[in-house]
Amino acid sequence: MKQIKNYFANGEPSIFVITSPFQVLCTYSAIKNLKITDYLIIVVYAEIDIRKEQVFTCLDYFQLEYIKFKLYDHVVIQETFSFDCFFRNKHKAHYSRAFLGDYRDDIFKPIAFKYLKRNSAIIYLDDGNSSLIHFQKLRSTPLRSCIYNIFFSLIAHFRSIYINKYYYTIYSDISTKMVTKKNNLNILIKKQNLINQNKSFFIGTSPDSYTRAMKLSHEEYLSYLETTLKKFKELSKNTELYFIPHGKDKYIDEIKIMLKELGFQLLKLNEIVEIYLTRKKITPVTVAGFMSTALYTIKQLSPQTRAIGFMTKKIPQYEFIANYYKNHDIDIVYLK
Repeated sequence: MKQIKNYFANGEPSIFVITSPFQVLCTYSAIKNLKITDYLIIVVYAEIDIRKEQVFTCLDYFQLEYIKFKLYDHVVIQETFSFDCFFRNKHKAHYSRAFLGDYRDDIFKPIAFKYLKRNSAIIYLDDGNSSLIHFQKLRSTPLRSCIYNIFFSLIAHFRSIYINKYYYTIYSDISTKMVTKKNNLNILIKKQNLINQNKSFFIGTSPDSYTRAMKLSHEEYLSYLETTLKKFKELSKNTELYFIPHGKDKYIDEIKIMLKELGFQLLKLNEIVEIYLTRKKITPVTVAGFMSTALYTIKQLSPQTRAIGFMTKKIPQYEFIANYYKNHDIDIVYLK
């Protein structure tokens, strides 16, 4: 294939296939910073839960039009082997590029391929810390995904579509063989006039994902969480303390007593924390979490805020994330 254009050029017709609230933020940034007026946003979901409600709330906040794509058990095979995936559909395929929010999900590529014309490209959006892990190849790829990647590489070659080459990322200073463009979230920075309201926020993580990655039992996680909140309270004296649970945290009732005893207010959001802070015009005194991506993005939006990443165990992929964040003015605290 012969490359004939700059796939990060302004104004190119684009589709977005996304699934998380943070990917909405990245989508909005791409649309505004790359001056995209002809776009299609496709939201992939299985069931409507708190996390997906946050997706739709964020899209509505930014006044972005979108369509919903509900998954079923058979849909990956059905979409993969559809006519539109193999061949250009002249009624749909006028888009020059597709921004995908999750490089790991097998369904995203066949959805995108239906709308891409020849000599087009797939560009990946950030998916939080998973993007850092992807750049450094710190996570093994399942056999199924390897087979799909080979399969789509063949289709992409046949249809002159570039895949696995471009990234629109907040981590553009990281070493990678991919072609990157900086997503600096400047459209949000321009919109805000934040005020220091003497508030500090602890950003919760998804307990199931975190305990699996860190090889912790649920009881060990709760013990670490209590230790961490006590340390955070000590580091955030004389401020109002808030705990923001992750959208996938299904154990909130277990920690309500802990939060009350430690003086934290539970703050459940139907939007991502970056939008909440912008909308409420809040400059936090301190933000913290178990290496949440929000630490990095909030630090971009509010450089005067102190950001703290707490580490429980020295796991290679989290060590890399911690070192990267440390080099970007985020304090790293190791728990014993």
